[in-house]
Amino acid sequence: MLGDTFSSVAVIIGAGIIYFFQVYWIDPLITILIGLYLLRGAYLILKRAVDILMQGAPEDLDLNEVKNTVEQLPEIDNIHHIHAWSLNDREIHFECHIDLTKDSKVSETRDIINKIHDILINKFHINHVTIQCEFDSCDNKNMINEMQ
Repeated sequence: MLGDTFSSVAVIIGAGIIYFFQVYWIDPLITILIGLYLLRGAYLILKRAVDILMQGAPEDLDLNEVKNTVEQLPEIDNIHHIHAWSLNDREIHFECHIDLTKDSKVSETRDIINKIHDILINKFHINHVTIQCEFDSCDNKNMINEMQ
């Protein structure tokens, strides 16, 4: 709506310049500038839509920061096989494997998972989290699992 307002103001100013100063070339100039502005907006919307449809990682989510933050918990040895994607323009999904520092029962991991959920939701605004708990079971402990 703000873009429409600016476009309307530019057209009114252009009309005033044409009426008072007879500078007729201002009309095509304003038309071209508004067209370029609209093309830029369309490109940004289309780019975001393609990122969402292709389940691309959100540009504003720093996976290294997520990894470093979660690994600061004393119960976590490593976080790896991280996947993050946008489901729509407001919803981020996240999944990972966490390597625990000790071999724990599944019932004992609930508190650790809740701590991670709180960090991911409150600090990184991630809406949906899936965590797989492990204890020294993955050979590949890279942040992103690369195909070989």
